[in-house]
Amino acid sequence: TANGQSPITFAIASQETEDVHVSECPCFIVSGNGRGLSAEKMWCHIKE
Repeated sequence: TANGQSPITFAIASQETEDVHVSECPCFIVSGNGRGLSAEKMWCHIKE
């Protein structure tokens, strides 16, 4: 971890139903001075 900081874990929880399929998504890392992703863009990546 950078500068001795603890890692941050993100999770999205859902329940599978007849109309909703639940699958695992790859993890992502936010670090450094990068611009990062908005919630909308992150959701688009998850849906892909």
